[in-house]
Amino acid sequence: MGRVIRNYEEGDEITPLVKEMTQEAINLFEGSSGHSGPSQFTDEEAAKEVLGTEGTVASGRMSLTFAIEMLRRHFGPEVFNHTGTVDLSVLKTGAPWRHYHIHR
Repeated sequence: MGRVIRNYEEGDEITPLVKEMTQEAINLFEGSSGHSGPSQFTDEEAAKEVLGTEGTVASGRMSLTFAIEMLRRHFGPEVFNHTGTVDLSVLKTGAPWRHYHIHR
């Protein structure tokens, strides 16, 4: 299969990635880093104390993981794994939230 070359311009649409978030998914993700104690990500009381929210939030690492997944799916592993750079800005966070929509 030949190589496909495409030019992208600022403002081009990227296929959105939609995730249904659960506390179990957040706990599994946080546990993968070796962190086992309560935090604003895994414990509602800790979230209330640290952030002043009524519920937990997902970490920035989790958000970044979703953004990377979206870009890799859009551009393909042969491009994403070998070329380019990513400049990511989080424009709005929602806390607490259970749906995660990533758009370019």
